[in-house]
Amino acid sequence: TTNLHKDVDNIAVQGTLCPIPDKNELVSISGITARNSTAFTYKVIRVISSVACFFKLGDSTVTADTSDHYLPQNVVEYFTVKDYTHIAVITSGAVGNFLISEMG
Repeated sequence: TTNLHKDVDNIAVQGTLCPIPDKNELVSISGITARNSTAFTYKVIRVISSVACFFKLGDSTVTADTSDHYLPQNVVEYFTVKDYTHIAVITSGAVGNFLISEMG
């Protein structure tokens, strides 16, 4: 169990994480599933997409479809990837970019 510090409103505050140099990848996304080409080596990733998309964590063969987890356009999210090495992403047809940064 991890205990996070809380602010004055009793809201949990995440600890400081920093982007790891040379551990980021830009994935071009569209209506066809795409994934990162390099396996994660750190356990936390930060993602943002220039278009609304759907994603799924898995191994080097993972694919995504539009019934997977939704990520709105320009929203930053952090995920603990545990034993997953890749993230697959797809859109409903729009074309954009999905940026993945490993954090430590």
